[in-house]
Amino acid sequence: MLTAIGDMHLDKLERHIPGAYKSILSTFDKVVQNEIDRGTPAIVQLGDIFDNAYPYQIHIHALLQSLYKANDVEIYLIPGNHDFDDVNNYALRTIRYLFKIGFLKGKVFLKPEVVSIDGDKYLFCPHPYVVNDPPKGVRFCFGHFGFEGARGDNGYV
Repeated sequence: MLTAIGDMHLDKLERHIPGAYKSILSTFDKVVQNEIDRGTPAIVQLGDIFDNAYPYQIHIHALLQSLYKANDVEIYLIPGNHDFDDVNNYALRTIRYLFKIGFLKGKVFLKPEVVSIDGDKYLFCPHPYVVNDPPKGVRFCFGHFGFEGARGDNGYV
């Protein structure tokens, strides 16, 4: 079974509590290491890693250090609405590149995708996509899923 962690908003508190991201990532590191020790095959970060699409480099660097420590397992990052501005501007560009070249183990999802992990199928659905009817055989869905009457952050149905 995977481990899922969501909504770290690493840079959200910075103007109120300088260095808050260090405490957030320290907790993240402890949880991830505990789950690695328990045998998790993968860590899924459910989005809103940052509070905007243009985080400070110090926050990206700190997250990279945490991800590198966890390089024993696959790390799957699903951008949330706070991580995303548009298709070319999102907070996880550098991290996506480091996954792509094999420096880190894992993937940043930019479109809905079904992934098989230990024989189970998982649907990862990043912002801004909405999946109303997940594919057959999918055990768990992580991301954004529509339902009749749902309202977004902007208030629209």
